[in-house]
Amino acid sequence: MKSFRIGLLGFGTVGSGVYRILEAQRAQICARLSEQTGTRIDLSIKRIFVRDINKYDESVRSLMTTDAQELIDDPEIDLICELIGGDTLALDLMHRALAADKHVVTANKMAIFTCQNSLADMARKKGKAFRYEASVMGVVPIIRVLKESLASDEVLELCAIINGSTNFILTKISEGASYEQAMEIAQQLGYLEADPSSDVDGYDAMYKLGILTQLSTGHFPSSTEIHRVGIGTITAEQIESARALGQKIKLVARLQRTDDRLLLSVQPEALTSEHPLYAIDGSLNAAALTMRYAGKLFLSGAGAGSYETATAVLGDILSIAAQG
Repeated sequence: MKSFRIGLLGFGTVGSGVYRILEAQRAQICARLSEQTGTRIDLSIKRIFVRDINKYDESVRSLMTTDAQELIDDPEIDLICELIGGDTLALDLMHRALAADKHVVTANKMAIFTCQNSLADMARKKGKAFRYEASVMGVVPIIRVLKESLASDEVLELCAIINGSTNFILTKISEGASYEQAMEIAQQLGYLEADPSSDVDGYDAMYKLGILTQLSTGHFPSSTEIHRVGIGTITAEQIESARALGQKIKLVARLQRTDDRLLLSVQPEALTSEHPLYAIDGSLNAAALTMRYAGKLFLSGAGAGSYETATAVLGDILSIAAQG
């Protein structure tokens, strides 16, 4: 039997989801890995880094430590899964993990956008995997589609809802909730980032659009290249006026190629019922792609939530485990 051990950085909304799914599905997951590889693989979380162990249930405390370096230095840990968020500490720990010859999986779009290509470049040099499917559109495998299924094609246009939190908030306001009420519900459901301004001011969607742009064009844009407007100025009256015209206001991310130029934006738009993103409500994410050869494609699914995002994280982990 071959063992594959995971070091988990963070035990918040997504980190706890990864742990619970793996605990519930471990037998099935290990059986599938064995079928794929022809080798019995025992996959498990060996250690979890948290800032305060006393916050958590006694059933998981034995796995926890407040020393992240302990996970990186452990020779039995094959992969570091970074789910603490932010950029400074997260980036430092991921660089350290790769330097220690460990694979890295993350859902951290801010860190990926901030470092541009440094993590991917380091992983290539070290011969290790660096995966981040869950960083954009949650459980929707748009990164895998762009990197693998559409690798021979060219994206001409991308129009997407890539922040489930703001989409949920705008949907609730259209149903009669106030902005404050919609924010509170989103917070309770775990849809909002620790700093809600990242969502409502459009930064989260900007980070994700940057990642999709790099995958689509090979160019990683800076924040100055993306026109960004959040939803904070949208009023209930504007939403009602749009509805009276048969429209819905959504926070839309766009990538357009025009005369060898890239036009990138994240901003609220009033969409008509004919638009492919019109019916994307609640915390759903969706992307409408126009390809040079494959034509039009549409991807949609859950873009926020503990188990939804954790499923994408585990998909990356299992892919790495299967490849050895």
